[in-house]
Amino acid sequence: MRTPTVLVIAAFLAAAIPASGRQVGAYGVLDWSVGGAENMNRVGMHTWWWPSTGVSARVSTNGRVGIVEVGGRWVPMSPRTTAQPAWDALLLYAGWGPRWVPTNRLRLTGTARLGLLRMMFDEETFAGVKTENELSIGFAARVEWFALRNVGVFAEATAERTFTSMPIDWIHGSAGLVLRTRTPVWLRRVLE
Repeated sequence: MRTPTVLVIAAFLAAAIPASGRQVGAYGVLDWSVGGAENMNRVGMHTWWWPSTGVSARVSTNGRVGIVEVGGRWVPMSPRTTAQPAWDALLLYAGWGPRWVPTNRLRLTGTARLGLLRMMFDEETFAGVKTENELSIGFAARVEWFALRNVGVFAEATAERTFTSMPIDWIHGSAGLVLRTRTPVWLRRVLE
């Protein structure tokens, strides 16, 4: 079974499990995350480029049904030969999915994401451009553990497809820190 299919199944199984533990009202808190990002698969493009360790950032909140999130990931791509330019992969996305809270310290989420991958080349490509923007869809599975009430750590696995002329399938892993804050009143009104 392909990885994106497995993540979709996991996300909807998580939604079917009843949540327990203390729940936060809709849009009441923001979860801010920042961490490292690592490419885990070796797709065809890696014949020409090698992905370096990047950075991921995300903010999410409990919506009326599930969570909503926005975020991004930046990964530099180094050429394997001098025939190709180096480039940076910047993925910006929005997502939605279920959250399962089995205890006050542990949270599990599965989200479907729609994004834009901006490819920023160091020099003009054979097509005469330095940037490209491509549609990306994907899924993410995430675990968060809070050592303190509002400070925790996370680990996340994502699978995405970027719709270039030859689609690129990506699998990334991320890990880092999570900080929970109250949602500002003005933002809560906008979200509601």
